[in-house]
Amino acid sequence: MRHLLYAAIITGYALTAGAQPYLISDPPPPESTPPSHYLVSIDNSNPVRSAPTPTRALAYDLANIPPGTHTATVTACLDPDPLWGGETICSPPASLTFTRPAIATAPLTPKGLVIILYLP
Repeated sequence: MRHLLYAAIITGYALTAGAQPYLISDPPPPESTPPSHYLVSIDNSNPVRSAPTPTRALAYDLANIPPGTHTATVTACLDPDPLWGGETICSPPASLTFTRPAIATAPLTPKGLVIILYLP
């Protein structure tokens, strides 16, 4: 029983250890032209090129965004044809306003510390 409890704790920790906020999109419909990349701009910053996921959706890491209200603007783009050339073609922009909460404060100092004899 103890091993199952340890396994559950370790699994729960492993699942949340890599959890961080991502800006994601739905994958494009199968009948549409998939994007070669996305351009993501946070709060009118210079756009950052983001590669699509294997399903051709957007997954942009927001871990380094400071607390506060932000606006993300995203366009899906298609690179020029390598053989025929042309220009990069992008979709109209889509925007999302979101708020990252303030970073939590440290917990209170533990009180009432005592030593007891523990018998398993």
